[in-house]
Amino acid sequence: MRIIKKCKIMLAIKVFMGYHESKSIAEREVRVVKRSLSLLSLLSLFLMLFVVGCATKDYVRQQIEPLNDRISKLEARVAALEARPMPTASSADEALRQAAEAKALAQEAMKLTKECCGKGEDAARRAEEAAKRAEAAGERAKKAFELQQKK
Repeated sequence: MRIIKKCKIMLAIKVFMGYHESKSIAEREVRVVKRSLSLLSLLSLFLMLFVVGCATKDYVRQQIEPLNDRISKLEARVAALEARPMPTASSADEALRQAAEAKALAQEAMKLTKECCGKGEDAARRAEEAAKRAEAAGERAKKAFELQQKK
């Protein structure tokens, strides 16, 4: 850009000084400089694109390989999920029936536990009464023994 400005300034000076015949030469020089600058800029642009912007096959493989591994794992998971049998309405009904049976068995077990606890409590109460009677009998026997010892 500076070269173009210099050429324009030189052209303006030559025109101002009266060099009319050199005006066409100066214009040609400006056009040549413009062409060479545009050609140079295009070449540098292409050079930068080819040097910096190109990826090698190995680099691309290196970048894509982890993605391929992840995709393969996901596909295996999807295949495993698709292979599972889907629950049907009959299996859901069967599960509900089994749950109802389990509930009935649990209620029956609770009822038996309460009955057994009641019987166990009765037996414990009777055992306590028997222990009290045995203690009382032991006390009487002790007194009787002591009375006989005194005689």
